[in-house]
Amino acid sequence: MRDVHAQRRQDRPAVRCRAVHLGHPEIRAWREGDVWHVDAVTPLAPLPLRWTGPLGRGAAAHPGRTPVARRGPDGAWIRIGQALRDRGLSAERSLAILSGNDRERFQLALGAAYAGIPYAPISPAYSLVATDYGKLRDLIVQLTPGAVYAADGALSALALDAALPADAELILGAGVHAGRR
Repeated sequence: MRDVHAQRRQDRPAVRCRAVHLGHPEIRAWREGDVWHVDAVTPLAPLPLRWTGPLGRGAAAHPGRTPVARRGPDGAWIRIGQALRDRGLSAERSLAILSGNDRERFQLALGAAYAGIPYAPISPAYSLVATDYGKLRDLIVQLTPGAVYAADGALSALALDAALPADAELILGAGVHAGRR
């Protein structure tokens, strides 16, 4: 049996690996009965106060660069954090994101966090799979969003009609939604 396994290993191409630097993790390990305990001896480095802190330091070091932006249809940069602030979003008027994991969701979330605007990612199942939009409506009432992003306006139209407050701006990744600005 061993010969078969040895032959299989020889038939496989060599796996190329690169070393990963993990610092100098010094640990202390001990056993108490059947339980192993592992404790880090090396102290952790200080963490930034906010997770967007490194973005701020990068922006200060490179004032001509924009940390979160994308090109618009005309080729000009759209600065997402500033665009959200220009729409009047704030701690009282947050951003609700009805989208799966896509680039636009990431950019909006990062732009909102960088601009200090709370955002709430909401599972697209609430708008694409559900037929009763009561839970989505309850979420929206609690969040009081000033804007709602939906990946596709046509696919989410019924849910948006049922749950969106009249004063919330609708931001669409694709599609259209009649009657909404």
